[in-house]
Amino acid sequence: MIQYDTLLKLAPVHGIPWETPGVKELYHFRWETWRRIRMSSLVDTPWTKSVFDNLFGSHPLSWRVVGMTRSAFHRLGGEDLAFTGKREPGVYIRSHLYPRRTTTHDLRAMDPSTTFDQFVDHTWPRDITVIGLKSEDRLLEDPGYFQEHSLTWRNDDGTLFTEAGKGWKYGERERVFLRGIAP
Repeated sequence: MIQYDTLLKLAPVHGIPWETPGVKELYHFRWETWRRIRMSSLVDTPWTKSVFDNLFGSHPLSWRVVGMTRSAFHRLGGEDLAFTGKREPGVYIRSHLYPRRTTTHDLRAMDPSTTFDQFVDHTWPRDITVIGLKSEDRLLEDPGYFQEHSLTWRNDDGTLFTEAGKGWKYGERERVFLRGIAP
C-alpha cells in the first residue's frame, strides 16, 4: 500500500475553489449520488466501480494535475524545452497519487451517514494526478520516486491540463505555463 500521507505532504493540495461556478453543485451531486448507491443493494456490484469512476471523472476539476515527472516534462517540451509540439498519443498518463481502485474501495466502505463536509474532505485531496510517461504509472505510487522525479505546482481551480473526456487538454495555456517553469 502506498504511503498516501507522505504523498499528500509532497503534492500541493489546497482548498476547494468554492467560488468557481458549479463546484459546489458538482460536489453535492457526487455526494448525493454516492449516498444513494451506498445505501442500496448495488454497492457491492461490479457496476459500482464504473459509476464511481464516471462520477469522479468527466469534469474540468476532475483529476486535477498538480505536477509532472521530469521525464514527461522533457519529452513534452522537446530538446529545447520550447513546448511547441503536440502531445504524442499513447505516451503520457495522468497517474493518480492515490489509486482510483483504492478510492473506489474507500467509497464502498464509507459509512452511509457520512456528511457532505466529511465526504468532500475525504475525496478532494485524493483526486489529484501527476502527468508522467506510461512507463512511470506504478512508480508514481512510491513517495520516494514521486519526490525525486517530479515537479509540482498548484492547480486549485483545475484550469491546467483539464479533463477532456478520455485524456487531458494540452493547449497554449499549458505550453505557456510549462515554458515559465522550465529551468
